Amino acid sequence: MELMNAMSRLVGRFADTRFPSWVQNFVNRAYVRLVGVDLTAFQAVETYRSLNDLFGRRMEKTRSVDAAIDSLVAPCDADISGYGRLAGDSLLQVKGIEYSVRDLLTENARHVDRVLNGAYITLYLSPRMYHGYHAPATLYVERLIHVPGTLWPVNSFALRRVPGLFVKNERVILECRRLSGQRFWIVFVGATNVGSIRICFEPALVTNKGFHACRVFDYSVARKLTKGTYLGRFLMGSSILLLAESQEPVPDSLEISHVRVGDPLRWPPAS
Repeated sequence: MELMNAMSRLVGRFADTRFPSWVQNFVNRAYVRLVGVDLTAFQAVETYRSLNDLFGRRMEKTRSVDAAIDSLVAPCDADISGYGRLAGDSLLQVKGIEYSVRDLLTENARHVDRVLNGAYITLYLSPRMYHGYHAPATLYVERLIHVPGTLWPVNSFALRRVPGLFVKNERVILECRRLSGQRFWIVFVGATNVGSIRICFEPALVTNKGFHACRVFDYSVARKLTKGTYLGRFLMGSSILLLAESQEPVPDSLEISHVRVGDPLRWPPAS
């Protein structure tokens, strides 16, 4: 655990370094070519003053989102790596590997019984993708939980070989409720290398800094997030899990394997 986290902090320091402009341009262009970053909707590559500026780039124009008041939209650009209904307390990491939602959300989470047999979707952000994330619905955030952990990669290779990977990795959990009252959780999972998870409305949150105990941020007045608004960003690729209490059937097929911020998710309907 400590080795991976220390390596990630080292990479983070390199990525935060602002080199002379000609060196920085070389580093930025090399990264864009190496991982296949599409900067069509972003500033030119030479405008980013560090590699972390490039990783955490913001879109120049906000994308449109489904305007229906009770709809759910993709919070990020991602590949869908899993979805379905929980089998009681269990959900699938990959076929043949299950893990516990209680372990994922930890003993600090409230209302966990309401997600049992509910719905989940796992979204994977590769290093080439936009690393920002947005509110997937209009939500009220009642609690934020920071769970220290290791920083395994979260790609398909690692998911097949590290049982309980999402439970082992550092993560940030938002406990929310939708306008309908439906209980909803957003789990941001850290990954190898920089391992930084930022949430705009909580400046006291810092990740991959050697914490060993969970930290809980309670909001006596829930923080309202309007659907589609910018929520924060990863540095380097990672995963986001959405979990919701739902008595409605989960579709056999979502008919999509890749989403972009604002795309409608017909999963699950508001209770």
